Amino acid sequence: MAEISELNSDSGLISSVDRLREIMAGKEIIYKILSVVKHNTYEVYTINAVCEEYVSNGCGLSEYEAQNDAATKMLNNLELTSTNQQCVDSQVKLSQYMNYIGSLQELCQARAWDFPKYEYSQGIKGLSKNQKHYYTVKCTAGPYTSNGVGKTKKMAKKQAAKKLLKHWITTL
Repeated sequence: MAEISELNSDSGLISSVDRLREIMAGKEIIYKILSVVKHNTYEVYTINAVCEEYVSNGCGLSEYEAQNDAATKMLNNLELTSTNQQCVDSQVKLSQYMNYIGSLQELCQARAWDFPKYEYSQGIKGLSKNQKHYYTVKCTAGPYTSNGVGKTKKMAKKQAAKKLLKHWITTL
């Protein structure tokens, strides 16, 4: 785990939090505590990392450890954990690597909610020859609900989960 959470640079080892800050230069990264679960002799922290529309969650035995884990997961999703500082293109579309459905499940688990429920429906747009099929998904998690639309069930489900996560984060 140390090789993932700490990366080599010209100045020595840096944490994933620092590496992510370098990659996202000029963009604000917000870390929020989702939960702190107390066990007999220790606590487990769950932290949410958000940079614009990109989200990841991390866990650890300290707030720092959980924050670093969230940053590591975002870096892993971007496949940017190499030590080559020049490999980063600022126009990388992070959302294509983000697992919104899994992140939403982790959020529900951290909040002791039931897993998200997805309701699917299919529709058709256009007239006769130009008809296009699409799917609509209604996602419910805890007290929140969102809708997603896509060419496939998977795309619609991902969009619904993404919208719900964004809504939940902005209401904190």
